[in-house]
Amino acid sequence: MNDGGMNDCMASRKKTFAANTASIGVAQPQHDEIALRAYQFFLQRGCVHGRDLEDWLQAERALLTKIPKKSARRRKSEPLGLSVS
Repeated sequence: MNDGGMNDCMASRKKTFAANTASIGVAQPQHDEIALRAYQFFLQRGCVHGRDLEDWLQAERALLTKIPKKSARRRKSEPLGLSVS
């Protein structure tokens, strides 16, 4: 795939990702966070080219597991560092 096609694919994927995460109330990782994590996956694989979309999607999944849902924020009555299960 040429660079233009990949850019179109990534733009479309980012738009779909944003819509999906917003609809279920999940905070979205920032573009720079995803890019950095994807680059880390690239390095871990020994800098093998051609799997950038796979790295990007893996980075999104990894970051989403670390970001709490908006509704899971600490309640005012909760002491700091403790959460209600």
